[in-house]
Amino acid sequence: MPSLSAATRVTRSYDDSKLANVLFTRSLAKRLGPGQSAYSIHPGVIGTNLARSMGVMGKVFVFFLKLFSKNPAQGAATSVFAATALSLPASRVPTWPTARS
Repeated sequence: MPSLSAATRVTRSYDDSKLANVLFTRSLAKRLGPGQSAYSIHPGVIGTNLARSMGVMGKVFVFFLKLFSKNPAQGAATSVFAATALSLPASRVPTWPTARS
């Protein structure tokens, strides 16, 4: 089996971490009592340096990503919204959309 490129390893690791978040949240939701909910948050595309280890192509990707994405503070707003909202609708969908202004 050929070795994976750095970009492929980073992408797979990111994808695996997102899947783990959803699976954990679904498992947690089954264990919670009445009136309790668990949400898996996806804040959207956030301009971070996640691709910094992907070489030159990663640097190019990060440059363009930051032009068209939310900044980290805007991305964090989704999690803060979900954590502090008095109520969120019950949903069987494992993710919650981005925070609304």
